[in-house]
Amino acid sequence: MLAELGAAWGVGVPTFPLLLRGARFVDVPEPLNERHSLSLEKVDECFQLIQDLRRVTSLTAKEGVESSIYERAERLAELASAKEADGGGMPVVV
Repeated sequence: MLAELGAAWGVGVPTFPLLLRGARFVDVPEPLNERHSLSLEKVDECFQLIQDLRRVTSLTAKEGVESSIYERAERLAELASAKEADGGGMPVVV
């Protein structure tokens, strides 16, 4: 993982540590824990991820779709909180 992170950071590729299924910041390994982690279990942080992706990419939203985007962020948070997914409900950092 360190080699991939170093290569990504070296060429300016954005990285987003994402927490789900109960993972907490303390679960994020070094050096990834030097970045701000977002919990996909929280709707506002799912929405923040979308905003962050817009900032670092050429993605744009069509006018009038913010409510639809927020609804999808709510669904993402619901799915990220699921404990019955593969892995026995263990916390996950991606």
